[in-house]
Amino acid sequence: MLRPRLLAFAVLAMILALPGLSQAQAGFYVVDYFDNANVPGYNDATVRINNVGIIPGTGVAGVGDQCALIYVWAADQQLAECCGCRITPNGLIRLSVNNNLTGNALTGGSVTKGTFVIVPSLPNAAALPAPPGSSAGCNPAVVAIQTALGNTVISAWATHVQDSGEQTEGNFIAGINNTARNADFSAAAVVAAAAKCQVANILGGSGHGLCNCAGDGDDPPAADPPPVDPPPLPIAPPPLPIAPLPLAR
Repeated sequence: MLRPRLLAFAVLAMILALPGLSQAQAGFYVVDYFDNANVPGYNDATVRINNVGIIPGTGVAGVGDQCALIYVWAADQQLAECCGCRITPNGLIRLSVNNNLTGNALTGGSVTKGTFVIVPSLPNAAALPAPPGSSAGCNPAVVAIQTALGNTVISAWATHVQDSGEQTEGNFIAGINNTARNADFSAAAVVAAAAKCQVANILGGSGHGLCNCAGDGDDPPAADPPPVDPPPLPIAPPPLPIAPLPLAR
């Protein structure tokens, strides 16, 4: 009887040791790269973020609305943009890499390559106004509120534009609180990202450095006006009829 139990525990340990599952259990945030953004001749890419309302494989309910606090780091290690997007349970938002996430860099202009860091959080700033482009209660310059392990969970995927122009898609990789693997995958990094966003982007007041959640989203910012269709182009009048030339006698 003891041997089957030991075998079951061994199998469970092996499953939890798999990168995808172990990271999903202990992630403070998720990360992915972007490349060839805002480059003429290349298509736009997309980031999709899901609020995991029911934690897969457990039957445990999630925590209701969550904020995806997004930090866009340029390839030179500078924080380029930040914003917070609210997602309802089992909701899904879809963001354009060019238009929502990388087209309003802190230094002006846009960024072409770098890293996305997405931090799951409960609504963290009900009493504080979120910056323009962010959802109400989702301030990326306020430290994330994360519940007990496994209860604040998001999943994210991104398309990637390769140098050839081909697009691929993959899921974000979760950071884990394991200093033996990477000391930056920690709660301290979450605090540092919020502080960097506060100093560089919010207090600066230039309007640059703020990404936005508007678009095909689950809960776009209430402050953003709805998109307005451009007026139709005027219809050119039909050409005047041309009188026939008189026949030669």
